[in-house]
Formats: sequence, structure tokens, C-alpha cells
Amino acid sequence: MFQKEKNIIFGKLIKYTRWQPELDRHIWLWKKSKGKWIGDVHEEVVVEGEVGKLKNAKIHYQYETVREFLDMIDRYSELEAEQRVKKGQKFSYLKLFIGPIYNFLVRYFYRLGFLDGWRGFVLSYLMAIYHLTLWVKIWERSK
Repeated sequence: MFQKEKNIIFGKLIKYTRWQPELDRHIWLWKKSKGKWIGDVHEEVVVEGEVGKLKNAKIHYQYETVREFLDMIDRYSELEAEQRVKKGQKFSYLKLFIGPIYNFLVRYFYRLGFLDGWRGFVLSYLMAIYHLTLWVKIWERSK
């Protein structure tokens, strides 16, 4: 069954900043013989057959501290860089410089992160750092 998530980050429900429940959906209930986890980063469940929707959102208590978020950035960017290089993706100076700025602008303005207050700003900034870190790690692997 598909379920929306309500994300609690830094002690508060994040309603915008690209963490909206309607954008953050995952399969949480499935018959073991009909589904499996795939991916190294942002793993997802893939199932055979139809997927229903649960009525209520799952409350997801994520990062309580910036330290936890920075640890996630390091772990996930390491995995994602490795995965992208294995798939043949090349380092790009354009993506190194434009990607983080673009990500910040989309989260903070287009996805209304400013409505999440200081948390929206910090989350938008930290996700820009994630994308910068990712491209630096891709660069390191391409040397």
C-alpha cells in the first residue's frame, strides 16, 4: 500500500521544501513474495501488481539535529556518487556550480520552503550542500 509521509525535521512538521506529504510517497505494506527493495540510495520497494493507497500519512521523525543531516549527506552522497560513476556519469563543472543553486531555488521558492520558516531555509541550504558534495565526490572518482 502506498502511503504519504509527514516528515518531522528539526522538531517540526515540514509542510513544504520538497518534503510535502503528496510528494513523499512510499510503499510500506506489501506481500513479501510480491515485492522487493531496490537501489542503493533512496531505496524503494517495487511490487508486482496493483498498489493501493492508505488513507492517512505515516509520521516520519527524521533528522533531529544538523549533525544527523550532515551525516546523511556524507553517507548518501558517497553511495550516490559511486552509483553514478558506475553507470558512466561524468563530472560536470556546470552541474557542480549550477546544480546546488538550482536545488536551493527550487526547494526554497518553487516548493515554498520559506513557508517552513528557518527550517525551510536550512533544509534548502543543506540539500544544496548535498548536491555540491555529490559532484565533488564524482569529481574525486573521475581523477
